[in-house]
Amino acid sequence: MTPELKKRAAAIRWVLTDCDGVLTDGGVYYSERGEEMKRFNMRDGMGVKRLRLAGIETAIVTGEKSPSVQRRAEKLGINLIWFGVLLGVNMQTSFMHPPFGFALFYLRSVAPKTVKTSDIYWGAIPFVLAQIIMVSLIIAFPNLVSVDS
Repeated sequence: MTPELKKRAAAIRWVLTDCDGVLTDGGVYYSERGEEMKRFNMRDGMGVKRLRLAGIETAIVTGEKSPSVQRRAEKLGINLIWFGVLLGVNMQTSFMHPPFGFALFYLRSVAPKTVKTSDIYWGAIPFVLAQIIMVSLIIAFPNLVSVDS
């Protein structure tokens, strides 16, 4: 490892990762009772634990509330408050911008015909920026959403 690479690696304080297809094999399985299950890779879990032992915080960013993901986060020692905050921010952001932007579509349905869809999209930008600022603040000051055990 080059000195430059060592220096860059030493500066890493957080690793944020998606769950599906990153910590899992990407498949979704269903029990006979219809419960959704995911198959997690044990090697990824070991990697997360080693990051934590090295003092690097880890978090899962996901767009769904899944009991199997919550259990996996608990087992890996990932702060579930972080999990919840990042889930909420991720969900809120998805409501505010394309390609989904459900809030924008709802607004389009009640807006007068004189208001263009592009105007609605441009109007959402300050709210998306506010969310980006909040995520930045939470990453910079993790105690805002952490509870010491």
